[in-house]
Amino acid sequence: MATRLLLVRHGETTYNASGVVSGQADVPLTGPGDCQVAALARRLADRRIDHVVSSPLARAVATAEAIAAPHGLGVRLDDDLRELGMGAWEGRTPREIRAREPATFDAWRARPDRVVPEGGESVAALADRAMRAAENLPPGTVVWSTHGGFIGVLLCRLLGVPQHRRSQLHTDNASVSEVYFDGKYPVLRALNATEHLADLLPDHHRPVYASP
Repeated sequence: MATRLLLVRHGETTYNASGVVSGQADVPLTGPGDCQVAALARRLADRRIDHVVSSPLARAVATAEAIAAPHGLGVRLDDDLRELGMGAWEGRTPREIRAREPATFDAWRARPDRVVPEGGESVAALADRAMRAAENLPPGTVVWSTHGGFIGVLLCRLLGVPQHRRSQLHTDNASVSEVYFDGKYPVLRALNATEHLADLLPDHHRPVYASP
């Protein structure tokens, strides 16, 4: 039986709103983030969902619980779905990081797959744990409530895209991406679908329409 994996990025957090690096810092959703999550839950309410799994970080759990509630499902936590650990850079803005470590920051911007912040996690380590979780997917439709970095790294590994091009697979807060597993190769059926957020996005940010 096939598996449809719906990759959901959590709603906006206080760190997202202020441009601060989150990593594995456990920060809450903002008011707008709560509204995004509510819109996402409505978007998926009529979709058959068999399992909801979440990163243990609070922002992902809140998103997962909102999605699971209309389906009468519980949420299973999986440490492998955590965001990329950014170590000493967590809680700082990119400007602050570059002021302290200009060479390291510039090298990371150019090749994030080759540079690890002090106390942080390598992209390769994240890719390995993401694939470990993917290899144990049950059949049916599965929601993973997780993080932008995690989703990008996983999609790169699944699709054979070099990790330094991860920014080409960007996902917005409360977006949905879908990967279909049935046979040898995974198929990306939707990326960064945000039509459910149309009334919440600024005028310059057009929603992405898809049918996950």
